Amino acid sequence: MFLRVQAVHSLLPDRSRELTAGTLDLDTPELRAEMSAAFEVLERRAVQRAMAGSL
Repeated sequence: MFLRVQAVHSLLPDRSRELTAGTLDLDTPELRAEMSAAFEVLERRAVQRAMAGSL
C-alpha cells in the first residue's frame, strides 16, 4: 500500500492533497489510467534524453 501511495504522489503531484486527506480511492480504473499516462510521459522523456545523448 505504501508503494502505491508513493507512486501516486510521484506521478500525480496534483492529486497529493486528495491522497493526504484520504479521499483518493487507489483502486479506481480512472486513477490507474491517470497513473499509466503519467508514467508513459516520463518514459517517453527518458527515451528522448537517451536518444539525444547517443547522437
